[in-house]
Amino acid sequence: MPRLRFTSDETVKRLRWIVLFVMLLDDFVTLLGQRWTFWQDSKNISEIDPVWRFFLAKGVIPYIGADLFYIIIVLLIASVVPRAIGIAFLFWLLLAHFWGVTAWLVYRFGCGLLLQQAFELGIAVLITFALYKSSREHPNSPNKSPEPTAVGAVSSAVAVPAASRRWLSFFR
Repeated sequence: MPRLRFTSDETVKRLRWIVLFVMLLDDFVTLLGQRWTFWQDSKNISEIDPVWRFFLAKGVIPYIGADLFYIIIVLLIASVVPRAIGIAFLFWLLLAHFWGVTAWLVYRFGCGLLLQQAFELGIAVLITFALYKSSREHPNSPNKSPEPTAVGAVSSAVAVPAASRRWLSFFR
């Protein structure tokens, strides 16, 4: 059985921290958004997601335990899959939990558009910093991705015909 290898990609590493922050914030506002009756009887739940509703119905401790297990598993998956899949997976998680946080802020807590936009801007700045910082660390490093790129295809197409003019024969 092949051994799992954790990514060494700086972009994935930085995005994981941002996703972890948004996931934990989603958990915090989920617990904060429960009505006072929830704290006397855990059957009085304010949660739209049926999976997390199930765990909240069991109590706060089972909810936190299931959530920590979920966080570990999804961040582990993002760390061992190929880079492109990991980044797409992290952005999917980010969007899902970002929506969770903003839904609580707007619909349960009645926060205005200004706070929602401030949260959006803050996350956008963190993402930009994560992407920009990793590209600045290796500005001239070649693309070592196994996926073909447009630049590689063009340079290969130019390098091969440079030795021979037969490449023009397809126009005839």
